[in-house]
Amino acid sequence: MLSFILYMVDPFSLFFTVPIHFHGLNNGKREVILFSGVGITLAVALRELIRYRGVDLDGAVLVFFVIGFGFPVMLSLMSTAFYLITQIRVMGRVAVVYLASTLTGILMVAFFQRSGDMMQETLTLFAQSLDALGLTAGSGVLFSSRQLAEAAVYTFTRVFAAMLIVQFGIGYGLAWEYLKRKKGLTVSLLDRISVPDWFIWVLLGSWTVILLDIVLGLGMLGIIGWNLGLPAGLIYVLRGMALFRRISAKRRRVPFSGFQIAIILMLVMFIPGVNILSLVALGILGVSEIWIVYRNE
Repeated sequence: MLSFILYMVDPFSLFFTVPIHFHGLNNGKREVILFSGVGITLAVALRELIRYRGVDLDGAVLVFFVIGFGFPVMLSLMSTAFYLITQIRVMGRVAVVYLASTLTGILMVAFFQRSGDMMQETLTLFAQSLDALGLTAGSGVLFSSRQLAEAAVYTFTRVFAAMLIVQFGIGYGLAWEYLKRKKGLTVSLLDRISVPDWFIWVLLGSWTVILLDIVLGLGMLGIIGWNLGLPAGLIYVLRGMALFRRISAKRRRVPFSGFQIAIILMLVMFIPGVNILSLVALGILGVSEIWIVYRNE
């Protein structure tokens, strides 16, 4: 019920999976987690179906429906499945639910891209929406509504997996912080994130594909590369955050918590230039742990 209330209130819809994560982290019974996950999934699905009642789900409308319907459904299913496959280690479970949802998303993208007429209708409808909102009006606008619509679709198809894993991580992180404070724990969530050495090849391979896609345009292969490369880079950013916390603890009586570092990073994201440099620096710091021993564990 709480998940559905959060989902319905727009400012808090980003956090609708937090109750599921709280149940799972609090050693909830599998039956309760399954019931909660299936319940919120069905509630979200029913809500989206009600929103589109009386509308012909065809062409561009179908694309917008699938995006609006699929994203929250994928998140709730990811969050539920994560706590049902407890025989796998935490990072392994993240990989399983991420790959399953990403593969589903890529198949959807491939299906819609095969229908040229549907894609053109979607771009046209999106461009008309931008015009209606007045976002492309005025003489100072550099790009037409059509160009902005094409850029938005291009970007979304390449970052949807990162968006999924970020929202999954936000739900998990908030539930962890609440449970940690409730139980009086001091362990940091960042220290639980482990990256095997061989994973660097996933990062290097996917980012090679990303660079080739930028230069040559690789189509579906480029989409796959982006949806693997961005989350892979994010994992090393998180490792960099963990190392920053450990290194800074030597100079501070009270070390930064993972939550504090995340808040600082979110604030930095609003500073142009500094945001990119911060992410790159943390990512490089995370990667450097392969060769440099920062921690004696």
